[in-house]
Amino acid sequence: MGIIKKVSRKSGETTYFIDYYVGNHRVREGIGTSRKQAKQALARRRGEAVDKRYGLRPGKAVTYERLVKEYLAFAKSNKRSWDRDERSTRCLAVAFGGRRLDAISTLMVERYKTDRLKQVAPATVNRELACLKHMFNKAIAWNLTPTNPVKGVRLLRENNVRARCLDRQEIARLLDELPEYLQPLVQCALYTGMRKGELLNLKWQDVDLESDTITVRTSKNDQGRFIPIAPELHEVLSGMMGREDFVFSGPGRDRIRSFKAGFDKALKRAGIEDFRFHDLRHTFASHLVRNGVDLLTVKELMGHKTLAMTLRYAHLSPDQKRSAVRTLGFSTGHILDTKRKVGNLTVSLVS
Repeated sequence: MGIIKKVSRKSGETTYFIDYYVGNHRVREGIGTSRKQAKQALARRRGEAVDKRYGLRPGKAVTYERLVKEYLAFAKSNKRSWDRDERSTRCLAVAFGGRRLDAISTLMVERYKTDRLKQVAPATVNRELACLKHMFNKAIAWNLTPTNPVKGVRLLRENNVRARCLDRQEIARLLDELPEYLQPLVQCALYTGMRKGELLNLKWQDVDLESDTITVRTSKNDQGRFIPIAPELHEVLSGMMGREDFVFSGPGRDRIRSFKAGFDKALKRAGIEDFRFHDLRHTFASHLVRNGVDLLTVKELMGHKTLAMTLRYAHLSPDQKRSAVRTLGFSTGHILDTKRKVGNLTVSLVS
């Protein structure tokens, strides 16, 4: 379906046509000289096509719930992050649930953005808006709706500078308070900097204790990487060998899928505030930099796509900066004698 513009060679008059299919037959319908009317007519034809496809009564449009059902079926087959989309659709349903797609306006989306920002961080709002926008793009491709109300909505500015990390005393307190099944998971996060998803999907086939290497096959950036296993982590993993296919399992020996409640309770008992599981990754990087590891090596270990992402930790190595300046060692002997005698006068030289 589309709009075709034709200009008469004789009169110079512009005429708009809409082009669409009825079954296997292509139809080109003249509308007039107004592009706006042509867009409205095309939207009506698309609506009629949707009604016929889903067996809907004329005028009954597809609802938000129907789009979510179609979209999640697509996401589960095509996206690794489909579970994040599923959570987003549940949050979005508070504002858009029960509504027809053609009744969801850009103004409604803007109001959702404003209201949601009072509850969660800008990054969370942006992920939900991105999900809604992608759903509408797919709806257009599937001929479920003619327009995308999220198209003109600007995303919020995100503050990605946060790099909360634990000191050694806090790490010790946290490990003491963790449930037994979570201790190896947190220790692995501290010694490897792996992301939550990478840890939960880690299989024993990717852990080589002979060469002390962990292979991350699929990461956030679709790039694999190798992470050396520290001696302390080697001891932890050695004591876990022989378990299930996945390295980290819960009390019932099933793969760990969610542990937020147990982790948050351990943080509270340890007296640690303003900390998330992802901050263990920041802790890993921060301690490396403070111990003098160069940023390029930290980038490779973290699996960052660009060095710019690693530079947030640069300020943590002031001693390296002082050492760098001290290596200059310029010879200053030639300016030590700053006074010369000219005749009966002593002249001070200013360099």
